[in-house]
Amino acid sequence: MSMPALPEASDLAGQWTIAEGSRTCRLTLTTRPAGRDHAVEADRACLEQLGLGAVVAWRPASDGIGLAAAGGRTIAFLSRRPDGAHALSRPGRADLVLRRG
Repeated sequence: MSMPALPEASDLAGQWTIAEGSRTCRLTLTTRPAGRDHAVEADRACLEQLGLGAVVAWRPASDGIGLAAAGGRTIAFLSRRPDGAHALSRPGRADLVLRRG
């Protein structure tokens, strides 16, 4: 079984929403460098409510999208779903779901 190809950052860049239940934040995945990753533009206070306040960067993966802190530490990895969204299941919390738009 082969791994899917690594998507280009430019294919994933743009406006997204990330939600935990009814809480939703808007964020922009940019192609602007942030260390070895790409910069994220978002309302930090909103992301904090989702437990993601330290997210400043992102990186594409063959099976999803990684959200990272300054220095590159992965904070959350959202796996690609068949419907085009990306999701992370977290014990004791609602799933995080990342969708375009």
